[in-house]
Amino acid sequence: MACQNHNQFTCSLSQTCRRTSEQFHIQYGSGSSSGHIDRDTVCFNSPNSGYCTDANQGFACVTSEPGNTFTNAAFDGILGMAWDSIAQDHIAQPMDQIFERPECAQKLFAFYLSRDGTTINGGELTLCGIDESRYTVAFCCLNL
Repeated sequence: MACQNHNQFTCSLSQTCRRTSEQFHIQYGSGSSSGHIDRDTVCFNSPNSGYCTDANQGFACVTSEPGNTFTNAAFDGILGMAWDSIAQDHIAQPMDQIFERPECAQKLFAFYLSRDGTTINGGELTLCGIDESRYTVAFCCLNL
């Protein structure tokens, strides 16, 4: 049911995507999902931005979501950002590769979260720097 309400990734529409036989199952605090792992180039912003992984980046393609946890969610997917040592099925998160690219000025990321719950743009992720137009007071940086 949830898939009908969201944009979907189709591996066969990508020239570089490889379907694998790897399976996954993850339990969240509010539900669970399972499916298979695909491998492809993952880009943030656009393919020409430099914020892309190589074609071997693994990511989960959900084929089963019991219950209605994600049915009316205002997003189409979840970006895992765990350390490799604790990541689901030890799939490296894409920032590892992006931070090593020459286009990445700083090895950091920042989130902007809108306080307006009625807007279509609830927030954004900035990679390899900070968007100074998105804050007005000092903020803190945490080493992870």
